[in-house]
Amino acid sequence: MYLTLLKEWKYLEVQRMSKEHNHILRKEFYERLPRQRATRDQSIMKEMEEAIKLQVNHKLLKEKIESTTGKKITLKDISNVKQNTRKDFKTSDLKDVVEYLQKQAGSTTDILTDSDNNFKGLFFQEKYVFQVPRNDPR
Repeated sequence: MYLTLLKEWKYLEVQRMSKEHNHILRKEFYERLPRQRATRDQSIMKEMEEAIKLQVNHKLLKEKIESTTGKKITLKDISNVKQNTRKDFKTSDLKDVVEYLQKQAGSTTDILTDSDNNFKGLFFQEKYVFQVPRNDPR
């Protein structure tokens, strides 16, 4: 499409227009467009988040998602999901942090406060720490 600027820089006029594409049209290119990739499906996003938390290799995760869903995904998509899951842990609000820690299955969380209810400390123990004395051969 070729345009020219008209009268006092206010209007554009179409001079010529070509209906032919100036690039190759391929299904592979279309599948790689952001709206066609697997990152729009919430169930796949949840699966990716869980895999990222388990520190799965990104290339293997990409291959698995592509083979199970048939949709394409890029390593950058996985990287973006990783960044978004990290945002959940960047809160500085003590209440949010304590709520998150208390939701961890099998863990213990206690808040230490003084007589005026001012924060003094936080105790957190993960579930695997409870198992260590039981597994000690002594």
